[in-house]
Amino acid sequence: MKKVLVVAFCALMSIGAYAQEKGDAAVGVNVSYGSEISSVGIGVEGQYSLTDKIRLEAGFDYFLEKDNAKMWDINLNVQYLFPMGEKFAIYPFAGLTYTNWTLDWDSGYDYGDDFEVVVSGSGSEGKFGVNIGCGAQYDLSDKLVLSAELKYQIVSTFDQFIIGVGLGYKF
Repeated sequence: MKKVLVVAFCALMSIGAYAQEKGDAAVGVNVSYGSEISSVGIGVEGQYSLTDKIRLEAGFDYFLEKDNAKMWDINLNVQYLFPMGEKFAIYPFAGLTYTNWTLDWDSGYDYGDDFEVVVSGSGSEGKFGVNIGCGAQYDLSDKLVLSAELKYQIVSTFDQFIIGVGLGYKF
């Protein structure tokens, strides 16, 4: 699992490093909410424009623990931009995701003054899936962009909607 995280982090950083030479990339942070985990997530993302309308986006999100459940995901999406003015654009997107869920549990049984049974443990499972969604972005300045997205992750038993807002810095 650590290898997947290291590879994803290196890929994300290399997108930004390569694109800085061309001047058509962005890195940013986001805050989101996942419907299945019912928790707030924080994340980082990098974008690289292949053309003036098509761009790649790689991202990592970590959802805060709630009810002993934790989740993180890695995403790689392709976005198609529809400019709606000088500073505003909307975009549909599709891509791949890898999501990992961890559940910790503790159960106690009290059978009197001298006898107590405690059952505890944790389980973790990761799965690949597909992202589909749409977003909008507004250029606050030449370098800063505000974005909002609605994404549906199709991941076997982990399907969920994710709504998020982000702030990016363009190179």
